[in-house]
Amino acid sequence: MEECSEQRPPLETESPSLQQDELLSMARILPSNEEDHEDGYSETATADDIDLPSPSSPRPDRRHSSPLSEPSNYSAHRHSHTTCRDVEAGLDSSNLSRSSSSSIEPSPASTATSASTAAAALAGTAALRALPAGHKTSNSSALALNSSPSCAVKAGRYVRNFGLLFLGIGLLALGAAIFSHTYLPAWRNKKLLTSLVVDSTKHPGYATWANPSSKEKGGGDSPMYQTFYFFHLVNPANFLQGRRPVYLEKGPYTFQQKKKKVEVEFSEDGTLVSYVTLVQNEYKPDKSGADVLLSDEVSMINLAYSTAVATFGSESNLLRVGTRMALGEVERALEAEFLPTLKENALVTGAVKALALTETNLNKLNYPQDGVAIRWGGGCVETGMFTKQCGFEKAPFLKSMMGKEDPRDVEFFQMCLDPGLGSEPGQFIPLATVHELWNTTNPLSIFSVKRVNTSTRVGVSHWLNGDADMRDTLMAHFSLNTYQYTKLTNYVRTIYESPLLEYSVVKNFLQSLPPGEIESANEVEDWSSLVWRQWAVGDVIQTFNGASLPESVIPETPPELSFYLASVGKPVWTTGGVIVGESEAPAPISKARWSIRQTKCLFDTVLRKMDAEIFAEDLLGLPTPPNKTPRKPFVNSRATKTATAEASKAALQECLMSEDAWDVMLGYLDYLGQKLVAPYIQRHVLDAQGGLVVTRSVQSWLEGRVEPILALALQAGDPRIMFGFMGQDKQMEAPGKCTRLADVENAYSACAPVLSAADSKTVSYYKKVANTYHTGKDHPERLGALAKYKGDDVAWGIWPRDSVEILGGAEKEEGSVLQYGFSEGEQFPPLNRIMQATTEHVGEGLLAGLEQTLSTLAFEDGTAEELEKDTDLMVFLAKFIMPLRFRYEGPSDSVQGIEGLMRFGLSPINFSPQRRDAARFSMDGPGARDGLFNLTDLQSTPLFLSTPHYMGYPQLNSLECLSVIAYDPVGEQDAAMGSHLDIDPYTGRTMSAAVRMQLSTSTADGNKVYDVFHDKAYAAEVIPLLWMTQRAEVGPADAVLFKKLCSAPLTAVEQFQRYTLLVGIALTVLGLVMVVAGCFFARRKRSEEKTADSRGSTINIL
Repeated sequence: MEECSEQRPPLETESPSLQQDELLSMARILPSNEEDHEDGYSETATADDIDLPSPSSPRPDRRHSSPLSEPSNYSAHRHSHTTCRDVEAGLDSSNLSRSSSSSIEPSPASTATSASTAAAALAGTAALRALPAGHKTSNSSALALNSSPSCAVKAGRYVRNFGLLFLGIGLLALGAAIFSHTYLPAWRNKKLLTSLVVDSTKHPGYATWANPSSKEKGGGDSPMYQTFYFFHLVNPANFLQGRRPVYLEKGPYTFQQKKKKVEVEFSEDGTLVSYVTLVQNEYKPDKSGADVLLSDEVSMINLAYSTAVATFGSESNLLRVGTRMALGEVERALEAEFLPTLKENALVTGAVKALALTETNLNKLNYPQDGVAIRWGGGCVETGMFTKQCGFEKAPFLKSMMGKEDPRDVEFFQMCLDPGLGSEPGQFIPLATVHELWNTTNPLSIFSVKRVNTSTRVGVSHWLNGDADMRDTLMAHFSLNTYQYTKLTNYVRTIYESPLLEYSVVKNFLQSLPPGEIESANEVEDWSSLVWRQWAVGDVIQTFNGASLPESVIPETPPELSFYLASVGKPVWTTGGVIVGESEAPAPISKARWSIRQTKCLFDTVLRKMDAEIFAEDLLGLPTPPNKTPRKPFVNSRATKTATAEASKAALQECLMSEDAWDVMLGYLDYLGQKLVAPYIQRHVLDAQGGLVVTRSVQSWLEGRVEPILALALQAGDPRIMFGFMGQDKQMEAPGKCTRLADVENAYSACAPVLSAADSKTVSYYKKVANTYHTGKDHPERLGALAKYKGDDVAWGIWPRDSVEILGGAEKEEGSVLQYGFSEGEQFPPLNRIMQATTEHVGEGLLAGLEQTLSTLAFEDGTAEELEKDTDLMVFLAKFIMPLRFRYEGPSDSVQGIEGLMRFGLSPINFSPQRRDAARFSMDGPGARDGLFNLTDLQSTPLFLSTPHYMGYPQLNSLECLSVIAYDPVGEQDAAMGSHLDIDPYTGRTMSAAVRMQLSTSTADGNKVYDVFHDKAYAAEVIPLLWMTQRAEVGPADAVLFKKLCSAPLTAVEQFQRYTLLVGIALTVLGLVMVVAGCFFARRKRSEEKTADSRGSTINIL
C-alpha cells in the first residue's frame, strides 16, 4: 500500500485565522457521492469521516496535490468523497500560497498555533455544517478535494463488478434452463414422434419398420430367434398302460426368424395402419444344442387327438359324433357303390337273359350253331340259300317270341341284343372273341360282375368307366380296334343309362317278393327306392341273387338299419321265396320296419338340414364343447344359417313314425359308432401315428404334417389339418396365406376364404386377416397399440366365457397409466408420458423421476406378486388371444450402446387364480393351480401356459406326475433367465426382449375321457410338452439409426438442459459470492484506511 501512496511534506506554519476560515469554507461545500452510498458511507461527513494522516504518513507535495495549481480537479472529481485528508491537502495548499506571498518565515511557535487551530476546527465540524445556506465563501475555498482510493479498495470493486457480470450471465443461463424445460421437451417429443410415428410409406423409417429383420431393400438388422425344448416321453407304452411317465428334456432347437409386413394400408389421416406379418424360420445348428438334430424323435401327447376327444368329452362320444359322418358314408356307399353295382348287375342280367332267350327260341327253328353270338358280334349267318342275317338291328321275331309282354320289355331286349357293330371287315368281331367277351369268369369280360372288394369293381365296370390305360388294356386283351371298342362301350352305356333298365329291374324285384311284401313294396318305384329299401329292409340284394338270407352292401360290417335291428332281436325282413301254404296268410311285417319315406327323411334332415352341433348336442345329447361360441368358423363363414335346434328336432320327429323310432335311431347311431367309426379310427388314425401318444421327428412336430384325426373331422382344404407348432411362410410376399394350424390364431376370424375366379362357390385358398394398429399420430399414448384384432374391435366369441376388448384394451385391463391399448411387444407408447399422467400419485410440484414413479406405483397397493398394477405393460399374445402383464423391475444394462433402458419382467399374476379376470379363463374353480394359466376354453383340450420348468412354483414340481424329469443343463440355465422387455422409456421402443413360455396338458380324468382306445392311460394332472423362447435384440445398424433419429434430439435437449442449469446455478452463486465479497472487502479496507489515517493525523496534530 505504501508504494501506491503519494509522499507528503510536513505541514508548514499557517495563519490560524486563515486556516480556520478556509476549513470552514471547504467543509460547507463538500459534495455527496452516490457511489459512496453504495459502499456504505453517509452523505454528510463527520469527524469520523475525515482521514487524518498518521504520524508516519508523508505529506503530499504541494506542487502536485494543491487544488489551486489544478483548478480543474474539482470539476473532474466533484462526486468523489471528500475526506479529512482532502481538507488537509487544501489547507496545505492555501498556507503555502500565503506564505509565498508574504515572505514571512515561520517560527517554532507558529506550528503549535496552527495545529491547535486545526484541532479546534475539527472539533467544531458539526457547527460548521450548520451555517446558513446563503453564507458565501471565497472562490479559493470552494475546491473539490481529490484523493484516489487505494489498490485494495479498487480490487474489491473489481470483484464486485465481475460478480455482477457473472450474476447476470447466471440468471440468463437459468432462464435458458427454464425455457429448455418448458418448451424444448415439446420440440424433442415432436422430433421423437416424427421418427417413431410411421404414418405413410414415405416415412424415412418405413423400410426398417416394414422389414425389421432383413438387410435387403433397406430393412433392419435386428435378429430374432425362436428356440424350442421338448419333453420326450421315454416310456410311452408303459404310460398308456398306467405307469408313471418319465421325461427327458431335448434341445435347444433354434431358428432365426425373419418378419415382414405386407398388405400395408394406412388410413387417410395416418392414425391407423393395418398389415399382415409374414414369418420365415431358418434352422440354426450353430445356435442349437451340440448333439441335437431336427431328425431327433420325440414322443409326446398328440394335442390334435386329445383336442378332438376333449371337444366332445370322451372317446366314446367321439365315436357317436362320428356317426354323422358315418351316416353320410352309408349314404355315399348306397348311392355311389350299391346303386352302380345294382345297375351293373341288372345290365348284365338283362343282356344275358335276352341273349339266352333269343338263342333258345332260335334253336327251336334249327338256327345255325352260335348264330346269336355271331350276329351279336356284327357277323352274318346264312339262314337259307340266298339269305343272310347280319346283326340284330332289326328283330321282328321278338314280338312274336315274347308274346304279350309289355312293349317296353321288347324294346329292352332289342337293346340288349344289338351292340351296333357293322358286318364289314374290321367292323365285326370274330366268334372266338365274342365268346371271350361273354366269359363271366374273365375279370375283363363285358358281362363279368366280379368284385375285388366293396369299392373296387371289374368286368363291366371297366367298360363303363375305363380310362385311357384301361381302354388300351381291353383293346389289347381282346384284339379290338378303336371302332369295335367304341361300339361296345356305347352298347353298355346305353343300356346302363336307359330308363328301360330301371323299369325292368323294379319289375323283376316286385315279382320276386313274397306275397306278404307286395303291399309294403308299393313304395318301390325307381332306383332310389331300391337303395333305401336295402337300408331299411335289407332284401334287395337277396332278392336279385335269389339268396335265402339278406345280404349287406358291406358284408364285413353291415351298415344297414335292418342288420342293426336283427342284431337286437327285431328283424324286419321276410324270407324270400318262401310261401307257407296257399291257404295260409303270409307272416306279418314287423312294426319296427321303417318306410322308404321315413328313411329318406332321416338322411335328409340329419345330413343336410341339421347343424353338426345340433346333431351332437340336441340329437345325441352330448355335453357342450368347452370352447363353444356363437360364431361360425372361417371355413363356414359364408354358409347359410341352418334351422334352430328346436326346428331340426321337430322335423326329425315328424319323420320317425314307426314304433319306437327315436330310440331305434339312437341305438342305430351307437351301432354305427361301434361297427363303422371305431374300426375306421383304429385303421386311419391310431395305426397311422395319430393317437394319444405318438412319436415323430422334431421337424415334423414343428413344421407340421397332415394330422389323421383332423383330416377326418375338418373340411378338405382347411389349413388346420396341417398340425405343427411353428408357422412358416415360404413366400415372403403378399398375400399371406393360411397353410397350417400355426397360421390359425383362432378358428373364427384369423383366416378368410378367397373364392376362385372361375367358380364363385369354390375356395381357392384361405388368406391371413390383417390386424389394425395405432400409428401414434395425434395420439402418442396410442403408439403401437392394437386397434383391431383380425377385424374385431372386441374379440367376441373366441373366449367362450368373456370377450377381450381390443380397442383401448390396456386401459380396460387397468394398465392405463402406461398404455391405451394392447401392444404386441415391439413398440409401446413413450413411457415418459407417465410424468404428465401421474401427478396424483407423486404429489403436486416437480414430479419424481420416471424410475422412482414406476417403483412407487408398482408397490403402493401391495406386493407385486399379488396384484395387478397400473404400471404393468400389457403384451397381447395373438396365438392365445390374451394379454400378458409385464412388471417394472428397474433399470437395465445398455444394449448396443443405448443407455437408460428400463426392464419389465413377466408378472406372477399372469399364472395366479387371484387375477381379477380369472373367471374369463376358467381359473376360478376349485381345481385351479397357481402357476398355470388355463387355455382349455380356448383350445378345447386341457392346455396350460406356465414359466419354463415351472420356475417359481415348487408345488408343481412336487407332483408325482412330474417327479421324473431329466432336465437338460443348458435348458435349466436358459429357463432360469425368465422373460423380460428392455424398453427405451422416451420412445417406447423395445431394444431387447425374451419371452419364455411352457405348454403343458393333462390326462387327469383318465378312463372317463379315454374310455375306448386308451382306457388304461396314466391319469396325470400335468404333462409337460415343450417350452419355447422368442428373443430379439436391436442390431448394430439399427442401433446407430435409432441413435441418429431418436437419441440425438433427446441427448441434445438433455445436455442443453443439464449444462444451462449447471452453468446458471454456478455463475449465479459465484456472482452473488463475488458481489458480497467485493463489497465487504472494499468497505473493510476503506475502514482500515480511515482508521490508519485518523491515527496518523492525531499524531501529527499532537
